[in-house]
Amino acid sequence: MTKQNDESLALLLDVLKIDSVLGNETKVAEVLKKYFAEYGIDSRLLNFDFNRDQLIATIDSGRTGKTLALCGHMDVVRTGTDTWLHPPFSATIVDGRIYGRGTSDMKSGLIAMAIAFVRFAQEIDSFNGKLQFIATVGEESNSLGAAKLVSDGSLEKIDAMIIGEPTSNKLCLSHKGALWFKVTTSGKISHGSMPELGINAIERMLELIPKLKNLLNEMIEYDDILGETTWSINRMEGGESTNIVPDFCSVEVDMRILPNQNIEHLRQKIKNAIEEDFAKEFGFACKFDLINEKPPLSTNESDDFVELTRSVLTDYTGMETEPVGLSIYTDASELIKDKHQYPIIVMGPGETKLAHTTNESVLIKEFYDAIDIYSHVINRYFN
Repeated sequence: MTKQNDESLALLLDVLKIDSVLGNETKVAEVLKKYFAEYGIDSRLLNFDFNRDQLIATIDSGRTGKTLALCGHMDVVRTGTDTWLHPPFSATIVDGRIYGRGTSDMKSGLIAMAIAFVRFAQEIDSFNGKLQFIATVGEESNSLGAAKLVSDGSLEKIDAMIIGEPTSNKLCLSHKGALWFKVTTSGKISHGSMPELGINAIERMLELIPKLKNLLNEMIEYDDILGETTWSINRMEGGESTNIVPDFCSVEVDMRILPNQNIEHLRQKIKNAIEEDFAKEFGFACKFDLINEKPPLSTNESDDFVELTRSVLTDYTGMETEPVGLSIYTDASELIKDKHQYPIIVMGPGETKLAHTTNESVLIKEFYDAIDIYSHVINRYFN
């Protein structure tokens, strides 16, 4: 292991030991700010909420040119109730893997980008344009931080971006979007011993669900890379006690949609069907509420930045590179709303299937490879 790799690994381990479960990102941002300052790179913290600061660092050539951005999130999800083989914030190394919350999703990608960012500053003699590093808060909470950066105009004009989410360092140009919604039926409360005096909202929901399933199944489409549109009913709530006829019942649906589907059209079609068609058919009120809406990502495969990145990966791996897709959404779902449109690639160390799992881990070699790949992309972009 080289001294450079030793230092890179030490930085990653330091950040993995920070508990940034759905908050507390300021500690991560401060570590990054200090790291950049050691190499003479200015960065600024942007406050989102208490103990939740975002960070933007810039290497500015002072000359007109394009801006490449490296972006990743600092928060992680909760560790869950299952017992871990190693404490989730211990960053334990076993057989070439680091175990801990955020190893794959996505502190290894975040730190690999930070190190490539610093290496560029150290090694480049001159270039035209800007290289930016963006660390966001709240990606795991509906990409709140990225949405704020877009809405308040904190982002400069960007020409291309890499988001370091886990793809096993493969090239990802597309991911599904999300449409989460709640359906509610109402009834009339009464004593459980006299159900004839009430109207059971749960029974109404049981009538409605088959129609809802048919509606959603009709919306399923297929993509060669991303597969099918999916949906699942993941939460149900109704009533308040065994001896009370329930006057409300709700279900929450997670629908993942494809780039060729219009999310606004789907939302309106579902809402109209629930509140108008179903209500008329069953003779009782049904309510639709939007919980979360994130558009899918689809970056043009023939874009110059995509071709540049693909050539880097082909040269680095010695194999032809074919794009992969993700079923999850990323900060890209908010960043594509920026007034300046630019190609976004998702690419980073770690495995998507390990995200949010007990005993989450990442291969150390994959982390080192990511640093090299990011560095090659950056150098080729500004060359």
